[in-house]
Amino acid sequence: MNEVRANGRVRWTLEQGVIDEMDAMDSNLPADEPAWPAVEFSSGASWQAVADAYRGMTESRIRNDDAKPLIAGLGPRTNKLDYVAKVVERLHREVRYTGVEFGTARLIPEYPSETLRRRFGDCKDKSTLLVAALRASGIDAYLALLSAGDDEDVSPDLPGLGMFDHAIVFVPGAGAHDADLWIDATAEYARVGTMPAADSDRRALIIRAGTKELAKTPPVRAADNRQVETR
Repeated sequence: MNEVRANGRVRWTLEQGVIDEMDAMDSNLPADEPAWPAVEFSSGASWQAVADAYRGMTESRIRNDDAKPLIAGLGPRTNKLDYVAKVVERLHREVRYTGVEFGTARLIPEYPSETLRRRFGDCKDKSTLLVAALRASGIDAYLALLSAGDDEDVSPDLPGLGMFDHAIVFVPGAGAHDADLWIDATAEYARVGTMPAADSDRRALIIRAGTKELAKTPPVRAADNRQVETR
């Protein structure tokens, strides 16, 4: 690799000779193992800068009053985890998941009032509505971004938004014994307190003030990795 610095810019030149044909991609690789040779770069100065930038785009969309119809009549909040589960259950009942991936909607979520009016939304729309509903209930909550699936995860050394493809919700200290809680607002059949396999053990960027690095979502526990069907 050749590096040239001039006029405030850095230019890297990479040369590659003949590459053997790749017949098939290896499967079941670890999340930190690249599936094929690649050159990667990012434009973010740091994860804190990326989180601050996305927070600037989304925080004004999280209007707590917009979400009050979603939590109306849920009753007093005696147990934090149980209450969160009630809010999530109602969210799934009132708003269906639909991908909205064009224009500014690729990055910026809809206002919670509009998501409730339309009764559909994508992952960031439903997550924004859930964050607003929890905050309106006096529960701290934040958006979080991750790359869902079982292939290569987001690199901690390359800050940027390009690798993220999913938005979820982070609730500090709301799980069993007041542990942190991660919620996928699109996972209709996932019990609150567990994560779908595609979201588990992945690097995530929590969109809140003070975030300086990626966090890690919980792995799938053996007790959760089962399905019971009653006929």
